[in-house]
Amino acid sequence: MGHLQDMTDEQRRELKSYQYKRYKESRRGCSYPYWNEKLDKDLTDKGYKMHQFLTGMDKDATMVLLTAKEVVKALREKGNYARIICGYSQNQQKITMYSIYFRPRKK
Repeated sequence: MGHLQDMTDEQRRELKSYQYKRYKESRRGCSYPYWNEKLDKDLTDKGYKMHQFLTGMDKDATMVLLTAKEVVKALREKGNYARIICGYSQNQQKITMYSIYFRPRKK
């Protein structure tokens, strides 16, 4: 298949259907917001910082949701606001990566 302009209507429909199917698969089972520049700017403007993980190749994200939830729980117990964001780090295997943004609560 070539560019959208070179495709027949049937080929274009198949491609759009495939793209939508892959989009739904990539977001299945995850209700956390996906990272984008606007979200990053909004969070950093509010004083959020990214949590750095001690283990793994990528210090900004983990692929284990349970680990991310445990870190969020620990940060909240220490008096921080914390939230999980998906997709900050991306890879070819399409594994969802979880990053954590946090900031101290104002007293």
